[in-house]
Amino acid sequence: MLSPSRRVAALFALALLIIAALGLACSGGSKSGSSPSPTPAGTVAEGGAAGATSELTTEVQAAAVKGTVGGEATASIQAPGVLAPGLGAWTIDVAYDAAIVSATACEGTETSACNTHLDDHTVRLAGAAAVGLQGDVTLMTLTFQCNAAGTSPLTVNIELLADATIGNPLPIDAPAQDGSVTCS
Repeated sequence: MLSPSRRVAALFALALLIIAALGLACSGGSKSGSSPSPTPAGTVAEGGAAGATSELTTEVQAAAVKGTVGGEATASIQAPGVLAPGLGAWTIDVAYDAAIVSATACEGTETSACNTHLDDHTVRLAGAAAVGLQGDVTLMTLTFQCNAAGTSPLTVNIELLADATIGNPLPIDAPAQDGSVTCS
């Protein structure tokens, strides 16, 4: 059990992570076509020890889905098998081919925010969870409008993935598995 002063410090650190994650989710509203630089592997989330990474293992994976031209297709982005202390903070971009599909909706967890208009071909999700998300976690559900026949890759870029270690969240080294939307 944490003392009241350590609990306040932990909640303050988590609040800073949430503010930073939500700030990333809301940035980039311009249609400039530029995308943010990915966080280099091994980069430490604020509060983590230099060079340290979480022992958590997972991957962030996009689904492969199908739709018809003029209709919609819904794809999920998941992190399966997340163990304690759980997923504490995340920022994930999903790029798509705007000539084939357009993002019409994004739904994240209760503690995340989506930006379907980061640019004309990228959706951003950012969030944080004080108690850490565990198990098979659906981070976001994306709805796409099929504009033309073809297959659009769903390219997953992990900008930030950190565990929920109180007072010292550590980056999670997780691979990304891309998905696709096929419209016919």
